[in-house]
Parts: sequence; structure tokens; C-alpha cells
Amino acid sequence: MNLILTSLAFLAGTAGVAVLWSGAWRMTLAQVPLFLAAAAVRQSVLLLLVYGGGQLLSGPAAGIVIAAIVIGWAAYESLNLTVYRFFGVSLLSVLPHLPIKAGDKGGLGSGLRLLRGNMPWLKFSAFIVLAAACLLLTDLQSLITVSATSLGLAGLIQIVLSFRKSSLSASTVEQYFLRLGRRLPNGRLHKSIRKHPQPRAVPQAPPVDTILVILSESAGRQVPSSASALVTLGAQICALGGRSADWIAPTNALTASTCTDISIPCLMTGCAPFRDLATLHAMPTLFDLAKARGMQTLFYTSSLLGWANFDQFFDSAAIDEVFTPKEGGFAIINELSCDDYLIAERFCQTIRVAPCPLLAVVYLNGLHIPFQSNSACAVPDRIGNRLQRASYINETCHGLILDALTDSGRYDNALILCAGDHGEDSRITGTDGENHLARLTQLTDSVIHPMFLVKPPANLPVAERRTLERNADGLVSLLDIAPTVASALDLDPPAGMAFDGQSLFQPIPADRIHITMNTNEWRSWPRSAVMIAQDQARICIDYQDTSHLCTDANGHPFAAQDDRKDRLLAEALKFPAVQKAVSAVFIDKARRGSGDGHGA
Repeated sequence: MNLILTSLAFLAGTAGVAVLWSGAWRMTLAQVPLFLAAAAVRQSVLLLLVYGGGQLLSGPAAGIVIAAIVIGWAAYESLNLTVYRFFGVSLLSVLPHLPIKAGDKGGLGSGLRLLRGNMPWLKFSAFIVLAAACLLLTDLQSLITVSATSLGLAGLIQIVLSFRKSSLSASTVEQYFLRLGRRLPNGRLHKSIRKHPQPRAVPQAPPVDTILVILSESAGRQVPSSASALVTLGAQICALGGRSADWIAPTNALTASTCTDISIPCLMTGCAPFRDLATLHAMPTLFDLAKARGMQTLFYTSSLLGWANFDQFFDSAAIDEVFTPKEGGFAIINELSCDDYLIAERFCQTIRVAPCPLLAVVYLNGLHIPFQSNSACAVPDRIGNRLQRASYINETCHGLILDALTDSGRYDNALILCAGDHGEDSRITGTDGENHLARLTQLTDSVIHPMFLVKPPANLPVAERRTLERNADGLVSLLDIAPTVASALDLDPPAGMAFDGQSLFQPIPADRIHITMNTNEWRSWPRSAVMIAQDQARICIDYQDTSHLCTDANGHPFAAQDDRKDRLLAEALKFPAVQKAVSAVFIDKARRGSGDGHGA
């Protein structure tokens, strides 16, 4: 009986460390027993390994081996909790899908930076204490019994769960997806040869000598400014230098994905996330469009590109100068990025002397969790909220860049697009240290709507400006950036190809269908998420509510008589990649409802 109690106490201690981990426990009730079963199995393996080490070795050698086993177990349990904290699934589920691989160029270094910044060392120590206490309370010969008890507990939990049945109800359309099977793709971005855009036979647009795209990682429509939580970052940027009248801010802009490794390639090419990898790699990027018109092309980013194969993706584009923290020798201070201000400052030095015409993309990363809070631009001490401190840095960078455009005489006739690649969970401000990434699987209002601002050229024809203003109230997308740039340059996509986005200088159809998705041919993940939108209607196939297959934009189930669910869901039938993603979510929910959840 004492051995059984020891096993139970060890398992309870392991679970207790997780539950008490600063509010980071993000499992549903269905996941808790699965986590306990998996933890019991790992506990059993730990004790068996310790027993084996004690039997095969003696003296100091046995002590060293046993200590290494305990440290390895504690490290795994700590990393497993870290992954749950960020992603809501287990370490083993995530490992095959991580965007940073040890074999990638710079991958090991990037991985170690992330580990150093996110390893819960206090919990690691707590796990070592738990294991040591269990071993001190149990003699070597009894470890087999304790291990068997842990394994028996895991088996008992699984047996109990096997009797649970899913209570999910499914419409006829939903049943079709449940029958498809769970088959998510597993591709990656790579270097490619892109097709060339086509010049229009008859020029339709006045010449644009400066095109600037400023991308802000994780900048959603609702991100607060540094001045007030009631003023958005987008509104503050528009007001810089008293220029509010110059800007147009669409009110219903959507992202192609709430995952950067999908949203950025889609934004750069105008290629929808449901297209195949070959199509994405054949489409010209913004840089290729500009180069077709003989423009100089610049890409300045505060983020390292050695993840998700972004280095290869951008290496395929016609970029004259790529400037990253590596080129600047800047220290990495926020995940995989340097101080945004240093990048903006260096870009401004370049833009003041660069020859016309040019297209530049500036990619700022400071609004990525855990939010850049310190900078060379001296953030005022009165701003204590990490998110708003990051907003201050972002605003300062925008101000620097816009002033440089003005000083160099480029501002008036420049086409400027400022956008976030997606939003972020509105509950996260950085004040409590919470770094979870619910946006990967929960397509809430705050994550699907990116900040999106457009400053058209002053010489844009009146009719096109009015069209742009009318489009501000319609359903627009980050996919529209590439075709808008192409339109400004009098270019069409390559022969036989088409943009999935639309030029903002042309009317956006009122019946437009937009699809947001978080797994596709170049991004794999244990769980998917899909949103299908038309005008203000939304259907979310995600994990906001695991008791229903589909929900509305607020995570609420549709009423039985509401036909929007099946009408929008039918749109997924048109694209194999969307079918696979929807099917994966449906099947995962059905399994979790019956106790057979994924990724425990």
C-alpha cells in the first residue's frame, strides 16, 4: 500500500506543478486525464530506467547515470509544460512540425535561443525534487512495483476514457468532412524559380516611384497605442505628423492565416493559403513585381530569417539588399529579433540617399510575444504595460520612416501600406508573463483582423481613390497587397496564373468569400484551424468551443435554423487543402469528445 501511495503522490506532484504554473494550464477537461495518463507512463519509464541503472552499475557510476536519467526526465517534463503553455499540445506532438530544425542553417542556434528564453527553470528544479523524493522513499528493489503501479494507473485511465462517447452532433455537410479522414500535409517553403509578371499593354496608372510596405508582426486591428488603451496603434500611426487625412483604414480586413509562416508568403505573393506549394513558389513576390519595372528593391527586417525556411523563400525573390540583425551585428532581444528601432534607423539612412524608383519592405517584430519592452529609442518609464511599450517602439519606427520619406521628397506620391500579418490574443498584454499562442488554433476576432492602413499616392486618379475609400467598408484581405502593388505598377500576374487577392483600386465584390487557414502545404501542425468569411458572416472551424464542430466568430454555436454554417462550410469543398484542414479539426474534436484526444 505504501508503494501505491508513493506512486500516486509522485503523479499528483507532477500534475500539481503543472496546475500551479502561473495560470499557464491551458487544457480542456478532456485533456486532463490524457495528460495524467501520459505523465504516468513517463513516470513508469523513469523508474524502470533508474532500476536498470542501479542493477547494472554500482558506486559513483550508478549515481551519475541515475542523476542523468532524473535530469533528463525533469527536462522533458519542463519542456512539455512549456509547449503546453505556448501551444496547448504536447512536446511529442509538436516536435515533427517545429519551424526550426536542428539541421537547418542556424537552426540549432535559434532553437537554443528560444529554449534559453522559455525554459521554466523553477519547474525544472521542482521536478528534480519530486523525483529525488520518490527515489529516497523507495528502495531499488521496490521501483518495479512503483513503476508497474504508475503504468496500471495509465491503463486504467485509458480504459475509463474508452467508454466515453462523443456527444457532438453533425449536419449532413459536417458528416461528409468527418468521413474524409485526418490527413494534414507536411511540406516546407524552399528556394524556387518564379514566373515573371506581365506588363499591361495599355498603361492604366500614373507612375509610382516609391512603394513602401511596413509589416508589423502580430499587429492586430485592436492593438492599443502607447498613448491609451482606447486609441489603436493604427489610429496613432495615421495621426503621426498630422497626416490622418492621407490614410485609409479598412474596417473589415482579414488575414490569410494567424500563423506567420503562412501569412507572410501569402501577403508577399497574393497567393491564397489553400493553393499548392508549386503555385506559391511560382508566383512573383512584391520584389519581383518591382524589379519587372526596374525598381530598386530593399528588405529590412528585425527578425532572423533562419526559421520556417524563410531564408530560402526570400532568397528566391529579386531583392537588391536584405538587411537583418545579422548584417547589422545587432543583439537578439525579443525571440529571434533585434531592436526594431535599430532596423528602422538603418533603413532611414538608406532611404534618404537611395535612387528612385524603389520598393521597400520593412518587417518589424517587436509586437511578437513576449513583446519588445526596451529599445534604443528610450521608451518612457510611465508606460509599464509590455504590449504598450512595444507599441511605442512600433509608433516611433513608423514616425522615423515617414519622416525620412518626407525629407527625401518621396512621401506625397508614394504608395504606403502598413499592415500586421495577423492579430494576437487580446487577453495577452505581457504584464503577467503569459506567452501562450492561442491564435494558432482559436480564430477569435482579435487575431483574424490585422492592422491595415493604406496611404495612396497623391497623384492617384480621383476615381481610383474613391474606389479605395469605398472598399474600406468591404471585406478586404492581406492577399490584396500584391495585386494592389501590381496594379500601381501596371502589371498583371504571369500568363496562366491569377492573384487570389484583388487590387484595392478596383471594386471588391460584395459576395467575396475569404478563407483563413493555419495548416497547408507549407505549414504542418498537430492541429489546424479554418475560418470562412463572407461580408460580416464568419464560420470558425477551430478550438474556441470543443463541444461543437463549427462556431461563429465569437465562438458561439449556430442556431439550428441558421443556414450560414452549411452554406459557408460548402465553400471548403472547392479546395482539397481546406477539406483536409476542416476534416482534421472535426475528427480531432470528435475524438477528444470521446476521450481519444490528440496530442496529450
